[in-house]
Amino acid sequence: MCRAPAGPLFFVRVHGDNLEGAGIRRDGILVVDQAVEDTIGRVVLAVIHDVFIVTRLTLRDVQHSLSSEHPEIAPFALREALGVEIRDVVMWSVLS
Repeated sequence: MCRAPAGPLFFVRVHGDNLEGAGIRRDGILVVDQAVEDTIGRVVLAVIHDVFIVTRLTLRDVQHSLSSEHPEIAPFALREALGVEIRDVVMWSVLS
């Protein structure tokens, strides 16, 4: 059974390995849905200083954070002054 997408879908190619632990690998293709709500635990497409990143939205010590699945990358606490924008939600990863 397939569900209809909630909104416009688009594809993003992965250029890093910070979510390899979540099954998202370098050069993989992500299917991103613009209409799905960005809730805690979801993998999201975020923009930080005009750079797009794929990361997991988490809650650490009552602070929203962007977290990696890579052991050497620390979570990044979100603050309004930083200009971080959560744009869309990653729905599927297609390994290449």
